[in-house]
Amino acid sequence: AFLDYEPGIHYPQLQMQAGTTGINAMRVYNVTKQGKDQDPRGVFIKKYVKELANVPLEYLHEPNKMSQKLQQKFRVCVGAAGAGANSTDGGQCRLVQLDILSNETKGEKYSYYPKPV
Repeated sequence: AFLDYEPGIHYPQLQMQAGTTGINAMRVYNVTKQGKDQDPRGVFIKKYVKELANVPLEYLHEPNKMSQKLQQKFRVCVGAAGAGANSTDGGQCRLVQLDILSNETKGEKYSYYPKPV
């Protein structure tokens, strides 16, 4: 809420932040940095991104940095889950998926991040 009601400055500022006007129309913030700054304990992520609920804080803001062994340990497959040849994770997710296939029959469940569409 703006208490001073200066529409001459506030409206253009809102438009600029929304990326609809100005010389720097593309305003992209560093999502990782914002997450670490605004949610250092990962409370928001763990609440709203259920696939990452078991991931330790060290990797919560950058789950793509988890090794295959860590993904297996925390039962999460990070990367292009099910993308096959189009996978950009170097095949890591496919290897974890092989483990998933062998373990899900034993009742162990994995989460996929991001969720396959």
